[in-house]
Amino acid sequence: MDYHGREHWDTVHSVVGDGAGVAAAAVARSAARLLALGPGAVVVDIAGGSGPFLRALPRAAVGVRVDFALGPLRAGTGVCGDALALPLRTGSADAATLLSAWWAMPDIDRVVAEAARVLRPGGALLVHIWGPAERCRLITVGASCVATAIPSMFRPPGVRGPFESTVGEVAAVLRDAGLDDIAAHAFGHSWPLGAADDYWAEFAHLAPTSHAAFRDAAPDARARVRRLLDGLLLRLRRDGVADLSLAWNLVVARKRPVPARFADSRGAVS
Repeated sequence: MDYHGREHWDTVHSVVGDGAGVAAAAVARSAARLLALGPGAVVVDIAGGSGPFLRALPRAAVGVRVDFALGPLRAGTGVCGDALALPLRTGSADAATLLSAWWAMPDIDRVVAEAARVLRPGGALLVHIWGPAERCRLITVGASCVATAIPSMFRPPGVRGPFESTVGEVAAVLRDAGLDDIAAHAFGHSWPLGAADDYWAEFAHLAPTSHAAFRDAAPDARARVRRLLDGLLLRLRRDGVADLSLAWNLVVARKRPVPARFADSRGAVS
């Protein structure tokens, strides 16, 4: 199944379901707080999935969720559309977000160009990327277990890993799209070591493709994944590790305002 195709993401969302774990919700809240949208502000959540970010927005803001997978849109309001050609008017949004989506896009330059197009002058684009793998053990512990037991989860050629992107790379793409005033903000979360079932509830919303493969695997493969995870959690406890870390960066850039000489007294472009 094509990782970048609609069928893949419909399957992923049908397995993961709606809602969000504690960690995924923390990511959404950090993005909502950083944007600090005022009453009536319109924000486009690109590849918004089941909508955890929009649930974190203040009620006065207007959230528009866009996803090309139909599954998550059935659970609430949203627009079915491709991030490579957003079905939105130019200059119609005060902000746009790419959360847990940067590395999943087949052509990130086009996606950012589209996000910039729908922004009003002065509008903000917020991009989320994970920190280094060693600082995201809440994801990597489960992902390593799944990849060991389910060989198909080894990353196919042309698919980037979620820990390969850097703030510098993101900033360069945003700058090339005509965005400026770029700033990066670092965040973190700790998940206290608990039962394996509690871990999977968190993992599902952080690594949905890996979790869907685990849930859809044959019973013997699922049992092996569970044994591997139990062993890893036990070893971590013996090593005195109290929790699993998660680190992420939010990079915010703004669309350049229209120069004053190109606007008339009413603010219209001339």
